[in-house]
Amino acid sequence: MNALDIRINIMLNSLDPEFRIPVVNALRASDGTLLSFQQELSAQVWDTPELPVQDIMDRIAFDVV
Repeated sequence: MNALDIRINIMLNSLDPEFRIPVVNALRASDGTLLSFQQELSAQVWDTPELPVQDIMDRIAFDVV
């Protein structure tokens, strides 16, 4: 587990349940970097249009969980 994995796992508990699966899917599809995760998370919007990508990225980038 890298630092990004840990930050995301901590943040998952504060997300609405319907957003947890897209975040986990993005994490699994990424290469472990923040940029890759952001790209994969943005791709999840196709299946979950209401996914708050920017809010999630802000929480991860600034450790606001």
